[in-house]
Amino acid sequence: MDEVLHTTDGLYSQVAELIQGARKQVATQVNSALLATYWNVGRLIVEDEQKSAHRAEYGKQVLQTLSKRLTKEFGKGFSRPNLHWMRELYIKYPKYQTLSNKLSWSHERCGNDAEVERMIRCSEERG
Repeated sequence: MDEVLHTTDGLYSQVAELIQGARKQVATQVNSALLATYWNVGRLIVEDEQKSAHRAEYGKQVLQTLSKRLTKEFGKGFSRPNLHWMRELYIKYPKYQTLSNKLSWSHERCGNDAEVERMIRCSEERG
């Protein structure tokens, strides 16, 4: 039995490496898709806000209503503060490519993390 375990060590290592690589690739793709979605949500909010004459009212009422509707259909992640953060993400990075490049760089240095906000913070800390 020990001999069989020993001879499968190399096979196990190769399979484990393959699985880990696939998981990392999936996480990276999911992070990219989420980032693009959050940025575009922010863009839509800002564009809609710019059409409105009542900007102060906008932040209080429209984001709250949007949050309730999105949360009802899609679940967690669309609270008013999160929608505000998406809006700020677009305002800070009005060109998606700039944000995408910045996070690609930070992803290499910060490790794989599903929280986009943490990646941005890490990227900014590293310059």
